[in-house]
Amino acid sequence: IAIDALNVSGVRALEPYSQKPVVCFKRDWRIITGSVKEFVLLGVLTVLIFSMNYAQSIGGPRRIINLILHSPRITAEEYLRAGLNYCRVAGSFRWQDGRIEEVEWPVIGTEGAHLVYWTGKDLVQNPSDGEFLRSVLRQHEISWSIVQVKGLQKVSTECFWLDGKGKWHYSKPGDLATGTIKTAPGEIQSLEPATDPLHSITLDGWADNLFSTAENDVAGRKEVTAR
Repeated sequence: IAIDALNVSGVRALEPYSQKPVVCFKRDWRIITGSVKEFVLLGVLTVLIFSMNYAQSIGGPRRIINLILHSPRITAEEYLRAGLNYCRVAGSFRWQDGRIEEVEWPVIGTEGAHLVYWTGKDLVQNPSDGEFLRSVLRQHEISWSIVQVKGLQKVSTECFWLDGKGKWHYSKPGDLATGTIKTAPGEIQSLEPATDPLHSITLDGWADNLFSTAENDVAGRKEVTAR
């Protein structure tokens, strides 16, 4: 109806209540049926429809904007909208010592308002290690495998896990993990409850205190038994 209202004669949109034609703009601006203007309008509408479909298929207008701007802030917002999908961030990363690298890292999760990345060797907990100067998100149609557990669990496959303080950690096969355990897509994770409280693992001081307490407890029990 809106397009027909652009014709010179307009359209009787209010029938049967009114025979008066509905038109848009004044007569000089309206389009004659079969004229060049009509084909131009058709072409413009076709381009707009295909553009909107394409924008939606790659993540919406925000995604298109970030393909141009490479904004780390928009990248972070896109990641939050991606849910459990496996995502990688590509761009220019500036380390705290001033080095700038072109990188592409998987995103593990968030700590506060910042994204956490995996370099293949270490976790990069932005901005304590550095920051992206420009970046784009590459979202894949595969999802992380996530499980939440209580207590320490021995993992069979390398994984990342979020502790109760909101900090991400990395565990190799055979190491311990707890809280929210995140395993890469396609990997099968088997968990085994930890039976040895003295199992060696480094959790940024948190587990060191835990196992130190366990060692003291075991030593205390041995001393009591000896007496």
